[in-house]
Amino acid sequence: MARNTHIKAVHVAAIQNLIRAWDEEKITWASVCAAAEPILGYTPSRSGLNAHPGVLAAFQARKQGLTVSPPAKRPMPSSLAAAGQQLAAKNAEIAELNRTLSKFEEQFRRWQYNARLRKITLEQLNEPLPAIDRTL
Repeated sequence: MARNTHIKAVHVAAIQNLIRAWDEEKITWASVCAAAEPILGYTPSRSGLNAHPGVLAAFQARKQGLTVSPPAKRPMPSSLAAAGQQLAAKNAEIAELNRTLSKFEEQFRRWQYNARLRKITLEQLNEPLPAIDRTL
């Protein structure tokens, strides 16, 4: 079995934070895979990381953010640099979450329109899920 299937949620979160805090001018899957090696203990493949939606979303958001506004090259004291990196990572995370929220809002509007079109009531939408029969 491939090693990439064993990437745990803790590792995914660490790799997402690594991508969000990316401070180089260019981000590539090869560089992310190499940077993820200390986290995982081995060098993952692009497809292994790409299979995790959170990592993919963070990568795409960071790549898009770098093309819009590349990181500034200013020397800073180390304490300010660390604070700046944390702030940049948080800003990248916020931008990523805002894009995700926009996608969910669009999906909700589509579902709302389709439900209204088919005359589905609020009670029908709020019905509980059926119980899973595990006796098989």
